[in-house]
Amino acid sequence: MWAIMTVPRSVFLLLLLQCFTVRTSGTRVSSCDSCHDEAACLESRGRGDMSRQILSCVCNDGFVGDGLMCYNIKLCSDSSCCKEGYQWSPDRGCVDTDECSLTDSPCKPSQVCTNTPGSFVCLEPSPSSRSGPSSQSVQFSCGSTVCPSGTDCVRMNGTLQCADPCQEYTVLNDDWRSTNNTSTQNLHCDRNVDWQGWYRLFLGQTSAHIPERCVAENSCGTEGPLWLKTPHPTQSGQIVSRTVCNSWSGRCCRFSSHTIHVKLCYGNYFVYKLVQPSTCSLAYCAEVNEATPENPSTTPDPSTATSSASQVNITSTTAPDSSSAVEGEVRLVNRGNQSCSGRVEIFHRGQWGTVCDDQWGLADAQVVCRQMGCGRALSAPSAAYFGQGSGPIWMDDVSCTGSESKLGECRHRGFGSHNCGRNQDAGVVCEGSISTVVPTTPITTPGNITTAQVTADILSTTTPDSSSAVEGEVRLVNRGNQSCSGRVEIFHRGQWGTVCDDQWGLADAQVVCRQMGCGRALSAPSAAYFGQGSGPIWMDDVSCTGSESKLGECRHRGFGSHNCGRNQDAGVVCEGSISTVVPTTPVTTPGTITTAQVTADILSTTAPDSSSAVEGEVRLVNRGNQSCSGRVEIFHRGQWGTVCDDQWGLADAQVVCRQMGCGRALSAPSAAYFGQGSGPIWMDDVSCTGSESKLGECRHRGFGSHNCGRNQDAGVVCEGSISTVVPTTPVTTPGTITTAQVTADILSTTAPDSSSAVEGEVRLVNRGNQSCSGRVEIFHRGQWGTVCDDQWGLADAQVVCRQMGCGRALSAPSAAYFGQGSGPIWMDDVSCTGSESKLGECRHRGFGSHNCGRNQDAGVVCEGSISTVVPTTPVTTPGTITTAQVTADILSTTAPDSSSAVEGEVRLVNRGNQSCSGRVEIFHRGQWGTVCDDQWGLADAQVVCRQMGCGRALSAPSAAYFGQGSGPIWMDDVSCTGSESKLGECRHRGFGSHNCGRNQDAGVVCEGSISTVVPTTPVTTPGTITTAQVTADILSTTTPDSSSAVEGEVRLVNRGNQSCSGRVEIFHRGQWGTVCDDQWGLADAQVVCRQMGCGRALSAPSAAYFGQGSGPIWMDDVSCTGSESKLGECRHRGFGSHNCGRNQDAGVICEAAAPVRLVNSNNRCSGRVEVYHDGRWGTVCDDAWDLSDANVVCRQLDCGPPRSALLNAAFGQGSGPIWLDDVGCSGNETSITECRHPGLGVHNCNHVEDASVICEDSALHDHQLICSPDKLQMGLDLADLTSGLNPYSGNLASLNCSWARVQNNMVWYEVDAVEGACGNTLTTNRTHTIYSNSLFVYPVINGSFNLPVSIPFSCAYPLETDTSLNVAIRPFLPSSWDILGSGSGAGPSAVMSLFRNSAFTETFPAGGVNLPLGSPLYVGVSVTERELRFVVVLEECYASHSSDPHYYQRYSLIQNKCSTDARQVSVIESGMSLRARFSALLFLLEDDYRAIYLHCNISLCDRERFCCVPSCQRRKYCSVSSSVAMDRVTIGPIAWDKSTK
Repeated sequence: MWAIMTVPRSVFLLLLLQCFTVRTSGTRVSSCDSCHDEAACLESRGRGDMSRQILSCVCNDGFVGDGLMCYNIKLCSDSSCCKEGYQWSPDRGCVDTDECSLTDSPCKPSQVCTNTPGSFVCLEPSPSSRSGPSSQSVQFSCGSTVCPSGTDCVRMNGTLQCADPCQEYTVLNDDWRSTNNTSTQNLHCDRNVDWQGWYRLFLGQTSAHIPERCVAENSCGTEGPLWLKTPHPTQSGQIVSRTVCNSWSGRCCRFSSHTIHVKLCYGNYFVYKLVQPSTCSLAYCAEVNEATPENPSTTPDPSTATSSASQVNITSTTAPDSSSAVEGEVRLVNRGNQSCSGRVEIFHRGQWGTVCDDQWGLADAQVVCRQMGCGRALSAPSAAYFGQGSGPIWMDDVSCTGSESKLGECRHRGFGSHNCGRNQDAGVVCEGSISTVVPTTPITTPGNITTAQVTADILSTTTPDSSSAVEGEVRLVNRGNQSCSGRVEIFHRGQWGTVCDDQWGLADAQVVCRQMGCGRALSAPSAAYFGQGSGPIWMDDVSCTGSESKLGECRHRGFGSHNCGRNQDAGVVCEGSISTVVPTTPVTTPGTITTAQVTADILSTTAPDSSSAVEGEVRLVNRGNQSCSGRVEIFHRGQWGTVCDDQWGLADAQVVCRQMGCGRALSAPSAAYFGQGSGPIWMDDVSCTGSESKLGECRHRGFGSHNCGRNQDAGVVCEGSISTVVPTTPVTTPGTITTAQVTADILSTTAPDSSSAVEGEVRLVNRGNQSCSGRVEIFHRGQWGTVCDDQWGLADAQVVCRQMGCGRALSAPSAAYFGQGSGPIWMDDVSCTGSESKLGECRHRGFGSHNCGRNQDAGVVCEGSISTVVPTTPVTTPGTITTAQVTADILSTTAPDSSSAVEGEVRLVNRGNQSCSGRVEIFHRGQWGTVCDDQWGLADAQVVCRQMGCGRALSAPSAAYFGQGSGPIWMDDVSCTGSESKLGECRHRGFGSHNCGRNQDAGVVCEGSISTVVPTTPVTTPGTITTAQVTADILSTTTPDSSSAVEGEVRLVNRGNQSCSGRVEIFHRGQWGTVCDDQWGLADAQVVCRQMGCGRALSAPSAAYFGQGSGPIWMDDVSCTGSESKLGECRHRGFGSHNCGRNQDAGVICEAAAPVRLVNSNNRCSGRVEVYHDGRWGTVCDDAWDLSDANVVCRQLDCGPPRSALLNAAFGQGSGPIWLDDVGCSGNETSITECRHPGLGVHNCNHVEDASVICEDSALHDHQLICSPDKLQMGLDLADLTSGLNPYSGNLASLNCSWARVQNNMVWYEVDAVEGACGNTLTTNRTHTIYSNSLFVYPVINGSFNLPVSIPFSCAYPLETDTSLNVAIRPFLPSSWDILGSGSGAGPSAVMSLFRNSAFTETFPAGGVNLPLGSPLYVGVSVTERELRFVVVLEECYASHSSDPHYYQRYSLIQNKCSTDARQVSVIESGMSLRARFSALLFLLEDDYRAIYLHCNISLCDRERFCCVPSCQRRKYCSVSSSVAMDRVTIGPIAWDKSTK
């Protein structure tokens, strides 16, 4: 299809193709009253804004224009309707005449002509001013006279004269233009204003200016506010051009931008020469100047004006002298003499440029400050705090670790790559910039700032005066004289505002207290505890680490972004605010209270009085004189309250004991052990790490938020409360309690001899002389006590064995295996890591705190306790026991021959000669024993098979499948990872420790044991079994049609038409079977739903919820992590191994909206995308549809990577509902419905916009489809003859197209990539050209009439690539010959030429071209294309100083298919044929006489389907498919003929 042209030397031919949309619509208006009499007012709904009514003015038939002005085609075609400076256009009416494109330029040779509406201006390069757009001072013509610089031709006393616009202007004073006006009640449009001359803006009595930043839409009394794209001029006396942009639909420059003229006047105000915007509703914005308010004056006095030199913004990116700057150097630009604060600029490629503030923070600022030698970074201002720069934006998304030596070493997007505007220039304030000067007004325009402003006057909490406040300062507002407690307020953008209490906590309060110099934070009150503020809510979702120096450094949602009300203002109470004035509410609970004051000098213990209590203080309430045990109460908001015992534990108790000065926590009693309190329940779900200094610092639900009752009051027993008094009854009413009460009735056990025991010592108690096995007891507080077996395991036992010097732990017996103890139960819920040196170091509930009985005493069997004595009866009463008791009755089994067996060896016992399947037995302590099947699965079996040298594990039979053994049961609860080399290395309960019977002996079937013998009855006695026995009697179920099912496929069976819910069945060994519901859960269901393409799992029904199946039960004890792609990848017992019945068949219910399918194609991995919702299949709209969305669909259907994301119903239009629109996937979602979209059923599309995808089919192989530039080639593999087809017998859609060639064992059929060739069909959309055909192949059988097999295939050629490489696409034709082969091929190639004349008849030769300044450039682009239905469209053209089209610095000539400035660029032909042409004036780029290059991005448009000629009156935004990367066409160099300078 695409031919490659020979490229002339030195001409770079690169091609960019872009998806585009051309739609004809009128001008948007806010009211139909704006429409012309010959225009219709149309109503529609805007995309992405479903609630907004959109009105448009469209000219009636027989008229042309923008709807606001319509021209009669018959009457006006002779230009008689057009005023001076305008000419007739057949499709647009009267349009501006581009005087600058005339052969004879109206300007002097040294000037550059710039077109204006109805006229033109001549630009005079000014070497003394800034580079870029502002480097050209505008001079106006007045008749035959050129006005002096800084003046314009204005009408005075009825005649045109050159005058100073600073003296001849009109006052524009509309309050609705204010950027603070966000009302949409009365919308204005400057399109309807007849702008004449110059204007000065006022808001009330204050001088104003047009903003230099992107203003939010629906501001300034209009829908699309207008703002300056580049900064105002900084030098008075000159008139400059400035581009105006408009905000709409989430974009800062939505509609066509236009140019106005600006002048800085003496007195520091601006005047503007305004023009009509391109459409409605657009209007100019205004915001107040920094200067003192003044009355409008038409004659400002230069003698009284402030010197403009003192207010010049140093925003020039070209330093007065860059000769000494080096690559990577940084500088800080501000308005004063501060060298250590300012806007950050970096030197790159010979030019200074700025840094974008995306992700800009203190770590980045620290690197700059270090590189500058300015000490620590104090703050990292953003939003062009130090004024906007004007050079390139060099860096964006900067992410420094803080340790880099230079800013250029930090991670970023790449020099010159960004998505920022000038209002996002980053700055820094370093420590070296501290000044004693404290300006009274925060800077809102470019200027200098001293670091002292950041910290000035931060201890003032009550002044309403903000004159001394600086950005980021905090204050605390309250009703008293406390300077260190109150409502938190922060100063931002010249105004004090509050902080929302969402996620507000002690860490955040600590930062505020530190910044205020108020010491430690005592509490972080919420819910407007100190009253509601009245300013803006500046911060929300504040998340401080606690180490920040200022609140503004903490992570938050962004200044001004919140979802809070005034009742959520956050506060702090700092240590410095302790007062003698206290709340008056007395404690109502009787008893003695110990108060642990936060400050060292208040240790009084008298509690009924709360006068001395402070926020966050704790006390312990009991009935006696114990000050270190009791019910925990905390003081909050002037009142004592209790703590709920949910999640209450030793770590929490430790914090309380530390805060009380009571030493270590001994226990954490719950359930109102010390009696019920009567005040509020202040805290619940307390979760302390144990390192906090106060209980209030621990994580909890929030003060007053709980779901508890009085019977859940928490308590503590601290070390300081130990007493010798031992009551026998726990306290059930409020009162005093000693720690001994917790261990009541524990002194009845007298240790035989505790004289030599020390705290934390352990011993093992048994009935014999074994010192390394027995009941575990620990010595605490002078008494031996037992350990409860809750959570007791091998890791805990290991610590005991190590502490006893008894070697490794062999098992951890529970349930008082060594008899019941009689002393206290000291420990419960023991959780050792196994690395502790002593049992007392392990985590537990606290000494004496437990919920156990005597029948739960824990024991250990250590390696050092093995004995040859084997009693036959386990001990059931307290006493001594030998370790051999653990293995009692295990010597009755005599191995046939154990003489050669070694410790840990395994064997498989069966009834035949199969050595790789059987009952698993392991050799331990001289004897063979069995393994229990609890938790037995494939991973465990895999270890056995590997140890046996038998290959992979096929299944893990249980329930004594290979017969019952007779020896000891050596192992239980085996849990292998699968990577162990021996079974003995796997985790288990300990040798000889089990709770199993003989009917639970485990077995394995390894790969090496496969047999063709298939008995139908499982073995019930010891013997030999072949692996086939595992699947015996499973072939009796015949699926209605399993011909297309493949191994591991799943299906959902139900009684209705729901494809994404039902009984789970899996295809294995040619047969469908069910899954048992043992351990079946959401993680397992998620894998099934993903494999089915049905989105998220909603539930995992069990107990045959969808009815009982009838085939084999293939899987049991399924345990998926949830990340598997197929159910067969999950851990399970082994196919066919189970202990279930039919009433346990598992099911799934997947998300109703998630099922997806591809239709209208014979290939399961390509077609129109449809989604199932609300009982119906529906389509997806192609708005914003791209490869990221296609990637999710391809993954959801278990297909390969996406080849294309096709638009415009490439696979035909659907007929059901349109379920999804504006889909925005990141590409990582598991379901298309998880992607961002407006909502199911919400759209503004029709079925001509149905989206499609072409995915690779990873399951297909052995065949090839090649989409070469000019041919489609289908190859059949000669080795694949099992299908019964003759690969030489094929023909394409046309019977005579049957020629084939053989190469590399493949039979190739070819067809030209031309519509109609051999029956080719051609379809196009905005991204691809798709050629389709079919190959018909006939059976090998000779004779009479036979039906051939049809193999449809297609090649999608993107309209967006210039590569000419042949692409071999595998795999698109499966062996079943029933799918659509789909591939993608290369795009076109283009040539770009520079012509000598406007007739485009003679080109310049290859190589450099020298031209004088002001010369017109005539540029042509052509594409060699065999399909004449395509035309070339100029998408974007620009000039640069580099032959690299990706060079960072570029000057746009054509954007969005249209000229950026009709005065300098004219699009002559675009979208009409296979060539495109434009002309442009040769001009200086940034006062630089270096050679320039021209680059163009082009696209191909199918003119049979689209209107391809761009309409440039109102540019339209096009969704761009990202299916292929974009390249460019380049020509140059073009050098200046310097003799003309």
